[in-house]
Amino acid sequence: MGVNKNLLRDLGYWMAHVQQDAMNSVLLLKSLFGHFSKTPIQSDEKAFEILYNAYPPAEDISEYYPKELRPARKEKTEEFNKKQESLRDGIFGLFAGDGTEISPDYWGMLCATSEYFCHVLPSKRPIAESVMFGGRQKHTMQMVNTLSDMAD
Repeated sequence: MGVNKNLLRDLGYWMAHVQQDAMNSVLLLKSLFGHFSKTPIQSDEKAFEILYNAYPPAEDISEYYPKELRPARKEKTEEFNKKQESLRDGIFGLFAGDGTEISPDYWGMLCATSEYFCHVLPSKRPIAESVMFGGRQKHTMQMVNTLSDMAD
């Protein structure tokens, strides 16, 4: 069994690489969020367009199901659409002034989304893990991706 006599040197190279990669990521995010802060949302219609793109309603596909399963499928779709509508309305309420001071731009929409998922949406369990790794993080990233796509 051999021992890498250059282990410390190689570890140093790896650490420099990881640090440079992290610095590049920081610059990309800073640029993205800076662009968000300079992209205004000038109407409620535009705000709802963003929200519908981030959290769209599901299409009713129950007609493609056997007739015995259609009611359950239709009910499931309606329930999902009510949840999506509740998300859109909740985020829009914060964006429109119900929450903390929110700027009328893409950054403000992201802040309203984050505030909604971190502080408004009720939960039976502690939300920290969900905000970082779970469903709340997924929903917030949906908004980041939508804003990123629409800002171009």
